[in-house]
Amino acid sequence: PGMVLDPSAIAQREPCFLVAIARTKDAFGLCFLDTTTGTCRATTLSDEAAVVAELARHEPREALLGPGADSVRLHKALRGVALSSTPG
Repeated sequence: PGMVLDPSAIAQREPCFLVAIARTKDAFGLCFLDTTTGTCRATTLSDEAAVVAELARHEPREALLGPGADSVRLHKALRGVALSSTPG
């Protein structure tokens, strides 16, 4: 995916989140980067339903999916979002 960095292409005060999602045996790690402000937020969640809720709350424009985070449910939650997956 291509990150939009041109200020004229991003509405003022509208966040433009990039999310990275990683999965271990017991948890999901999420990191949201707002490319308009440079704000970075990270969290660990124990189940996929909580991940889907966070995705709905932040409405990312791009997503990087790590190994194990490439599920059908996450793909549905990220419909319309530019996706990249890392090999795993």
